Amino acid sequence: MGFLSRKASHGEVKQVLFLMPCHSTPYYSALHRDLPMRFLDCTPSEEGRGPDELDRFMMDSPGFASEFAKIWSLPSHIVLFDSEEKKLKDFLMSHSFVENHEGKENDELLFIILHTWRHSHV
Repeated sequence: MGFLSRKASHGEVKQVLFLMPCHSTPYYSALHRDLPMRFLDCTPSEEGRGPDELDRFMMDSPGFASEFAKIWSLPSHIVLFDSEEKKLKDFLMSHSFVENHEGKENDELLFIILHTWRHSHV
């Protein structure tokens, strides 16, 4: 998250979408910026309500992302786990997202931060 924080301090981050379980990252406390950020809803399900966004994403991440993209405001950055990036490669490329930074801890890949060139040229 330090990478995103540095980019945000230079005005290079406009909006962040976390395609990972809610509360997987420190969110605002790491970015120290008032930016639009969104993570997948993982509100406990009421009986009969069906799966939440996180459940649907984990069951079919490409399908969920395609449906979600119909209603989203295109973020400048997406943060997701390496395993999900591999599943969403075609979707991410079709929306002009490219890998920007890998977050690592103890030599283990935790997440990938992607950005869209559309926001970097505006």
